[in-house]
Amino acid sequence: MEEKAREGNREPRLYESHPMLVRRESDGLEGLVKTGDISTGGCTFESLQPLEGKTRLEILLNLDGRVLKIRGEVVRSETNEERGYTVAVRFIGMEARTRKMLASLMELEGLIKKVHPERGCKAAA
Repeated sequence: MEEKAREGNREPRLYESHPMLVRRESDGLEGLVKTGDISTGGCTFESLQPLEGKTRLEILLNLDGRVLKIRGEVVRSETNEERGYTVAVRFIGMEARTRKMLASLMELEGLIKKVHPERGCKAAA
């Protein structure tokens, strides 16, 4: 079922590390992380501890010198042998203006990919 969820990811993704401040809404616990990948629909990041599915997060994303405030919900946490856990987050309730700004900043960086570059896939046209 996880593979189907990943295959369903059709939004262009940016595979570059960008700093984010992530705060859990339930208790205010926060940490500084870096994106593994990001799209207008969500992102992944590395964490030392797993986060349960449906955990709500407040995210401050620094992309190209601009800080975007985004809310998200954890989709899954998977064990990552190198750094603890890889956490996948779906953005929720994003304003159209923020979504448009995120898409524009991703385009400016020129690193939009349809699928992961390490899998030998082409950049989105």
